[in-house]
Amino acid sequence: MSSRMEDELLVGEVVEVGDFGATLRSDEYDGELFLHISGMPVKKEAKVSDLVKVGQILVVKVLKEDEQSRRLYVSTKGIDKSKAKAKIRKWKERRKALTLLERALKESNQPLDLIEKIEEKAVAKYGSLSQAFRMALEDKNLFLRIGIPAQTLDVLNKLIYEEFFTKSYTQAKTVEMFFLDKDGVNKLREIGEKLSLYSISEGTKIILR
Repeated sequence: MSSRMEDELLVGEVVEVGDFGATLRSDEYDGELFLHISGMPVKKEAKVSDLVKVGQILVVKVLKEDEQSRRLYVSTKGIDKSKAKAKIRKWKERRKALTLLERALKESNQPLDLIEKIEEKAVAKYGSLSQAFRMALEDKNLFLRIGIPAQTLDVLNKLIYEEFFTKSYTQAKTVEMFFLDKDGVNKLREIGEKLSLYSISEGTKIILR
């Protein structure tokens, strides 16, 4: 079981609400998280059910870990808002990247048990799976280095461009990109050619500099 540091921030989903607190599940911990009512910023006489709901996503701070019971005791008090927003953003990016990877493996008839190994390699080499996906725009061989099957490359490549580019720039009229290295022009042309294949909205211009 992966241990957690005191004051570490985690993202959890509320799965049960009781009289004295709420139980959460987190992708970042393989046990349960317990948020006691005393760990919530509340007014007197408030009930737990007034404060959190099943299915709600929360950023929580680790208070202590009981390794024997596989439980983390957590709190929502005293969490910096900017750090909480950054944590949620990273969590959403990870979920999105995992969803894309799962779709690509399914569409290319590859086993889903590869997901964990692929993410581990991506985190070790590039910091996160989502960051690896972004860097793959410039490095065609990156996917192979993190263990993605050759049969999955074309499918995943298309999904990534649709997710990170088409949706992001649907409303844009002009997209300007530039690189500072000596091979920047060639890289931009290559990206521009690929973008044109993945449903860039009508009227959008791509200026390569």
